[in-house]
Amino acid sequence: PRATELVEDVDLLIRRAERCLEAGADMIMIDADDLCKDADSLRADVIARIIGRLGLEKTMFEASNKQTTEWFIKRYGPKVNLFVDHSQVIGVENLRGCNTGTNISREPGSSYLLF
Repeated sequence: PRATELVEDVDLLIRRAERCLEAGADMIMIDADDLCKDADSLRADVIARIIGRLGLEKTMFEASNKQTTEWFIKRYGPKVNLFVDHSQVIGVENLRGCNTGTNISREPGSSYLLF
């Protein structure tokens, strides 16, 4: 029921997000947990509406699992803004690299691992 309520209020969510951006927010983070519990139940239509109105560069989505992360990168490209657990960062960046035709190394001596 909670996800249904959210889906019904997408226009309200978008209007509030637009007001935040107009007021000076740099980016809007969408807690997409109810929309994206797993890739099989992903509400692509709702996500497309949000991105269509707010823009990809101004929107960040929470990606709580690998399937969801893969879906976002395949659908919206390697520059999609995703919020992931710190333990998933290297995997996400490898997905981004694979999507662009490059392969990011996991070797400890590579320049990819900058701290």
